[in-house]
Amino acid sequence: MSKSVWILMVGVLFLAACDGPDNPSVETGGMQEEAVGETDEPDLSITLEPGQMEWVGAQIFRNECAGKLECLVHWNEGEDFPSLGIGHFIWYPEGVEGRFVESFPALIQYMTQRQVAIPEWLRKLDPMDAPWPDRKAFLEAEDSVEIAELQAFLAGSQGLQAEFIVRRARESLQKVVSAAPESEQPLVRKRLKALAATPGGIYA
Repeated sequence: MSKSVWILMVGVLFLAACDGPDNPSVETGGMQEEAVGETDEPDLSITLEPGQMEWVGAQIFRNECAGKLECLVHWNEGEDFPSLGIGHFIWYPEGVEGRFVESFPALIQYMTQRQVAIPEWLRKLDPMDAPWPDRKAFLEAEDSVEIAELQAFLAGSQGLQAEFIVRRARESLQKVVSAAPESEQPLVRKRLKALAATPGGIYA
């Protein structure tokens, strides 16, 4: 496989974890499962055990947050939104529209579908907007019960966050295959399937 194809693969998977400006997966508002059969779509069905996915989540947490819990609920200086969880999922306050795709509400929707216990104050938000209008208000609330509960919730659900990231990545993988020379596409597809079969491959 050419070096350029490998670089493209890494780039697309990275953007699936972070929140690029044109990621379509969250604009649809949920996790849509593709029916993968005898088609050209790369089969990235998640077959890992929960404990294995927890391992993947822990590796992402260590890589993205250096294992620091405060990184799970953070608002970077100069940004209009907090970044949450191991994937730095974006959550816009009411009335804020940015060029990056919001992903935290979709994560909560996925957690709800998986019947995960979500903090009550978070579950009752309607609409699902960040409750802090700006970074100053967020910093003033850093010692609040809400942020403590949110941090604990995100620390305890790393495996499901990793699963959410992987499922989002699936939606970009056909672009990776299509970008390869036609003669190399079967091999690219085969290697993507092999990567999805192990915890180390999913993390890579």
